[in-house]
Amino acid sequence: MSTFIYQGGLRFVGRSGVGQAIAHQKEALRRVGEEVETRPSPSTRIVHINTVFPDSLLTVLCARMNGWKVVYYAHSTMEDFRGSFPLSNVLAPLFRCYLRLCYNLGDIVVTPTDYSKRIISGYGIRRPIRALSNGVDTSRFRRDEARGLEWRRRWGLGEDDKVVVTAAVPIERKGILDFIALARKMEKVRFIWFGSLPKSLIPRAVRRAMAEAPSNVSFPGFVSQEELVAAYSGADCFLFLSREETEGIAVLEALSCGIPAVLRSIPAYGTLERDGLSCCLFSTDEALEEAVERVLSGQVDGLCEKEIAVAAKRDILQVGLALREIHRSLETV
Repeated sequence: MSTFIYQGGLRFVGRSGVGQAIAHQKEALRRVGEEVETRPSPSTRIVHINTVFPDSLLTVLCARMNGWKVVYYAHSTMEDFRGSFPLSNVLAPLFRCYLRLCYNLGDIVVTPTDYSKRIISGYGIRRPIRALSNGVDTSRFRRDEARGLEWRRRWGLGEDDKVVVTAAVPIERKGILDFIALARKMEKVRFIWFGSLPKSLIPRAVRRAMAEAPSNVSFPGFVSQEELVAAYSGADCFLFLSREETEGIAVLEALSCGIPAVLRSIPAYGTLERDGLSCCLFSTDEALEEAVERVLSGQVDGLCEKEIAVAAKRDILQVGLALREIHRSLETV
């Protein structure tokens, strides 16, 4: 028996959290001895669907015709669709209806957090819903002091220079306007935003803000995981300002590297608060600046160790074990 992980639309989502989640599923299943395919074969029994493009619905139809079980991943919600792209707020109610159609096609729906499970449960989903982290590869995302020092050298950072980094697509929901505003207040600190989108998908207000950003802000675009590890090993603070998430893989990757993190306090991070990371969370603009200042001044005793422990609980090996359990439960249905 093998699992077919459908990759249609990967060229559109490959650089997003959904693309990373697809890669994590493949690796997680391989680590627990499951056979994984990116094309269907005579041994296919289960298919994973991660996107809601029309071709995904055709793949579900194919699965039904062949008697395969469907694991539909609920990465998207109406709530995190809002504030993302031009017209997204207008289209959000229609998107909710479409998501209900898609997710109801699965034999089971898997979503990253208890928070996103609560949201999609309210959409009228008639299928079982399981909350399971997208996971993080802790063997890859781990602090490397030598790479961190080399990264600082390449960026022209002196020993006393402070630098704040983030990784996200440059849209308003991810907090890019707040990121730029904070950089304007903290002009002696370098701010670096990793991540990119086609220009046509970036709202005009965001494009204008990026063009007018102060000189202490840099937008290097999309970078490799290796470059992110180097940045997280060399920077002083990871700042994630998203206003809505189902989980946020970039956050897990940063935590796994043990870089002191400052995160907006949103419902998706309720589990992080229970795991002892409440000191990372802020709710107001004043608390945001205070939290960043606290991290940059070194007032983070024990925080890095707590972050690494939180990430370890979400390692992709643990995800693989849970997925294997889900697959076995589907065999009996």
